[in-house]
Amino acid sequence: MRKKPYTQSLRIKGKNPSGGQKGHKGHSLNQVEQPDEVVNHKVRICPECKRYLDETTVDGTIKRQIFDIPPMGIRVTEHQAEVKVCDHCQKRVVGEFPEGVSAPAQYGEGIKAMAVYLNHQQLIPEARVQEVFSDLFGLSISTATIVKMGEMFAAKVIPYIEVVKDYLKKAPVKHMDETGFRIGGALPAGCMFCVMIRPRFIGLLSIGAILKKG
Repeated sequence: MRKKPYTQSLRIKGKNPSGGQKGHKGHSLNQVEQPDEVVNHKVRICPECKRYLDETTVDGTIKRQIFDIPPMGIRVTEHQAEVKVCDHCQKRVVGEFPEGVSAPAQYGEGIKAMAVYLNHQQLIPEARVQEVFSDLFGLSISTATIVKMGEMFAAKVIPYIEVVKDYLKKAPVKHMDETGFRIGGALPAGCMFCVMIRPRFIGLLSIGAILKKG
């Protein structure tokens, strides 16, 4: 694989220091009105006179909230389809499973969505996504399965892609940008076409050149 050439930045160093600038409002973490859990810390005794305060009326409360991630784990849902034999005709009847429940053991939509998000939106390689599920959830998932999940989600967005194509065809002004993708030491070109649809851009990336290289 050819090593990526080093390029020196042409950006001129600014005068302002790094971090928030003067006049910038910034963003802070605000308390919520309905927390998921409330933990009461009761006053049992007066530190001054040592009098017990269990029966004393509460004068007020001071609230502090902690924002955190709940313990991670895999939730397993078992679907059981009943099997009955008709009393009249002796036909064996089996209950229907929900749509998509087709294997003795399979991954749910939440796991699929997370794998695709990490792999395609955050650009984390399949092997690293595999590590994420192993480290956080103790779940062993193959890289081939992660690839297949991406293909399944790609098939679901085909109708949306057709809508975007239609917008691109009808738009009087189209924005286009060409850039290179470093894949396996090669640098095939990809073209991005987009149009302005209130209030944001939508577009398509043509990867024909990449597919031909692969």
